[in-house]
Amino acid sequence: MTSRSRIRLMSTTAVLLCGSLACSAGPTGGIVVGGSATISSPSSSPMTLIINQTSQNAIINWNSFNIGTGETVKFIQPNSSSISLDRVTGADASTINGTLTANGNVFLINPYGVLIGPGGVINTAGFVATTSNIRNSDFMAGRHNFGIAGRPDASVVNLGRITAANSGFAALVAPGVRNSGTITANLGTVALASGNTFTLDLYGDKLIQLAGDAIAKKVIDVATGKPLSALVGNDGAIKANGGRIQLIATPRARLSIRSSIIPASSKPTRSARGPARSCLALRQPRASRRVPQPKLSGSPARSPQAARARAARAAQSG
Repeated sequence: MTSRSRIRLMSTTAVLLCGSLACSAGPTGGIVVGGSATISSPSSSPMTLIINQTSQNAIINWNSFNIGTGETVKFIQPNSSSISLDRVTGADASTINGTLTANGNVFLINPYGVLIGPGGVINTAGFVATTSNIRNSDFMAGRHNFGIAGRPDASVVNLGRITAANSGFAALVAPGVRNSGTITANLGTVALASGNTFTLDLYGDKLIQLAGDAIAKKVIDVATGKPLSALVGNDGAIKANGGRIQLIATPRARLSIRSSIIPASSKPTRSARGPARSCLALRQPRASRRVPQPKLSGSPARSPQAARARAARAAQSG
């Protein structure tokens, strides 16, 4: 057998063995295009990838961003306010079945969708998974305007565990989002938002502000390959003790809430930043809000004005 034939045989075998995302070898093709960071892999079995970020903000473009079972991706950042923007330029959705950790914030962008699988574990100061893109210049200038839409039928789904640090945040933003796992951000903010484009506000009450554009009639669940029954769905657990939860959608979007949003034991607490809140905010643009009018049955409602008018007519007839 010639060396060229052996190479072809090895390539074919690799395709057969790793034809699924379960055989992931971690993120591939990472190129730093903004800020300063290095990428190293001290261990290949199981795969461990370390991103050492030395600038406050950094942008890394990846051909793919998958983390297989038993694999680890670790971000080492200057501080808890640092942000790594990780953008997938390939044509496949991201699947995380391993562990992603960061002492700062990680923004994962994949226009084809993101799936945090049942074995996926994310521990960061703050985490965003979205199909929307952002211009490099805006991100590096601190303008978190995700104004470039991804696939109109793409989704972000969590089946695993996402944990943000105290006072941190976790946000899933795409045309369709579903949480069937656990998301925790005590004293912070959790947001599930259905939208093509949005603005991320790290310092105000509204973590996610949607642009209000229309959503495709059919959005595909990245985990099942079937259409989502609701554009914003939660049948898992969302915990934000002393914090805030946002479920946000564009007009006429379908929302589904079928499980634990805030544990019964959660109580408002105080932090160094002042009074904290523990609440659920279901938000839609004001234009889409309609206040239902009560349906009247039987005799008309008796207002004070009507009562006085009847009394006057009775006096005249008497």
